Amino acid sequence: MRAGGGRITTTMIPYSKPFIDPRAIKAHNECLRRGQIDPAEQHERFREALANFLGVNQQKVLLTNSCTTALALAWRVFDGGAGRKCWVPVLTWPSTYSEMANRIWYQQTSEHRSMLASGDIYVHVDLWGHPSRGTSDSSIRCIRDRAQNLTPEYPGCSLHCYSFGPLKEVTTLRGGALVGNFSEELETFIDSGTTGRLLRHPDGRNAQMLEPHAAMGLIHLETHSQRRQQRQELVRWYMTQWTVRSELQLITDDLDSCHLCVAIAETHEIREYAREYLASKGIATGIHYPFPMHLDPKLFPDDYELSRKILTLPLHDYLTRRDVEYICHHIRAMLSGLPSSAVLQNWVGSSKQ
Repeated sequence: MRAGGGRITTTMIPYSKPFIDPRAIKAHNECLRRGQIDPAEQHERFREALANFLGVNQQKVLLTNSCTTALALAWRVFDGGAGRKCWVPVLTWPSTYSEMANRIWYQQTSEHRSMLASGDIYVHVDLWGHPSRGTSDSSIRCIRDRAQNLTPEYPGCSLHCYSFGPLKEVTTLRGGALVGNFSEELETFIDSGTTGRLLRHPDGRNAQMLEPHAAMGLIHLETHSQRRQQRQELVRWYMTQWTVRSELQLITDDLDSCHLCVAIAETHEIREYAREYLASKGIATGIHYPFPMHLDPKLFPDDYELSRKILTLPLHDYLTRRDVEYICHHIRAMLSGLPSSAVLQNWVGSSKQ
């Protein structure tokens, strides 16, 4: 049993927890009862609802079995063949990297951005739910990995990939979407007959979202705006309860998505100590993301260091204000009794042995 910050509990506070509406479970099971697994009515209804939500034509929306698949299809839409350079931020989701493997040129700084050439493909990622900044050069083909960030389109990017995974606001268990903004390439791709029941992942797998998953997405999309507002209120409560200290800073530069609640520690040792301390108080934390994709600190030392300082705090539909108060209480307590740098370095070194 833990006590502190006006809260007593016997359970661990998860840093993330999937929300499944009971109506979504019923809709999913009804598809199974009917034996309807392949895309059908619910698939088209979700496709139409998502298009209306995003303000695009339904014909520019493809529902896929994952955001990773949507990224792969986006590469096909842009005809990314041999010799085509693809640029992604170094700090991004591993599956984004794996889909673009063997065709990646890492981009993060202004110096690297200046190396973009006409015809290159540029993937910019909404890190932690915060919109990334791409390039305004119209000759550069842009794909945006938006995670669950269902916000208005970002100018200068014609293809958008969304995730509807288990921990997203609009979950279909497993699923994603490829959405075109003003992409003539996507229209050509759709008109070519490669969509519909014949739509395939480049390696031959069926790329479409299944009917039961679409039925769930349709239900969860109905409550998306309300639930996002609740998450935004929780992040604002974090900001209210947070003690501003350089040792651990809360990232609050964008409240549109609130996909994750992320803090940046001053050093790697402080991040590791904070994770251990909070776990001892029953507070789970995560890291988004554990490793930069190049895995070589000599190439991009700033990004390597950032990956060692990121700390993801609890944020989900079941989190309450009292939970946030409890978390912030123990963060303040942890910071007020923070050991010296030398002690932290020895502690981290010994904990890895």
